[in-house]
Amino acid sequence: MNKHTLLEVDSRLSTHEEVCALRYEEIGARLKRLESILMASAGAIIILLLSIVLKWHETNYMVINCNNINNQLYILCWSNRNYGYAV
Repeated sequence: MNKHTLLEVDSRLSTHEEVCALRYEEIGARLKRLESILMASAGAIIILLLSIVLKWHETNYMVINCNNINNQLYILCWSNRNYGYAV
């Protein structure tokens, strides 16, 4: 059995602690980067959904008149702009 001296064990343990400290710092940096990416993505998704909801609310259509002309149903809708849709 190979016995190590106290100085060898202390040297190996110090080296191990230094390596673990470097790894810990790298993991912390990675987590911080992932957190910032997730926060930015969540913010972008929230802004996108709000813009869709506000756009939908802005173009709330109201049916004014429905006519059946030549077997084709025409629906006149009103919004910020007037449109006629053939359904």
